[in-house]
Parts: sequence; structure tokens; C-alpha cells
Amino acid sequence: MTPYKTAAPIYQAAGWTGIIPLPPAKKDPPPTGYTGWNGKDPTAKMIDMWRGETTGNFQAASNIAIHMPDDCIGIDVDHYNGKIGGATLAQLEQELGPLPPTYISTARNGGVSGIRWFRTEPGLRWPTGPWQRHRVCPQGPPLRGRVAVDPP
Repeated sequence: MTPYKTAAPIYQAAGWTGIIPLPPAKKDPPPTGYTGWNGKDPTAKMIDMWRGETTGNFQAASNIAIHMPDDCIGIDVDHYNGKIGGATLAQLEQELGPLPPTYISTARNGGVSGIRWFRTEPGLRWPTGPWQRHRVCPQGPPLRGRVAVDPP
């Protein structure tokens, strides 16, 4: 199976730029220099190089991750194994209003856990507040440079 080799061109065609590999069958560590506040997006040449590798941490068989662009935020809700992110999200939506419909990426069943993806205005800064208890995955502060492990 070659997740990075197979999926990277699909993500590129969809307009994603921060397509980085993770060690095969793992969530970390990402390659140095491609995450964080000053993290850069890999060039098409770098993505092709990783796609062609057959050994090491960053190769064709790597997991795939997205370094959040400045105009994207992911709200990561964990609701499994005693984690209650779904209940907290429901409470916050009752207090603040529902989130708009969006795409959710997840490896879990049940429709609650997962990263809810939203487009935003570039350059916005996200307060912590109620989300301090949960992972919000924006590129901008305070958590710029977060990455999301994505399908396939």
C-alpha cells in the first residue's frame, strides 16, 4: 500500500499545498521545517521525491498529512475511549449556535469524532476560550502549524 504516493497528487489537484508525509503507519514525526509558524509547504519536486522513495520515514508508503493553509481551520473532535468531545461540541453549539455544514475527515465510525474543516479569512487569529479543551487545528496563532493526518 502506498498512501502518500497515491493520495498526494489527488490533494494537489484539489488545491492543497501543505501535503507532507508521515512515517509509514504512524502519526509523527513530520519532516523538519514543514510544520509550525514558519513551516513551509513542500514544492511539487519535493512531493515527487517523497512519492518515489521506497525506504525511510518519508516515502511512497508514508501516511499523508496536511499542514493547514492560512485560510483553513480544523476543529478536531475526539469522542471515543472515554473522550467526550462530541458532548462538549454539542454543548457549545447549544450555547453559541450550530457550526455550518462541512466536510469531516475521520478514521472512526459513528459520525461524531473527526476533524471538521472550515475555510476562513487569511490572517485571522483564533482565541482559545472554550476550544482550549479541544484541538483546533489552524495554521495561524495560537496553534499555527498543526497538521492533520488524512485519508486515504
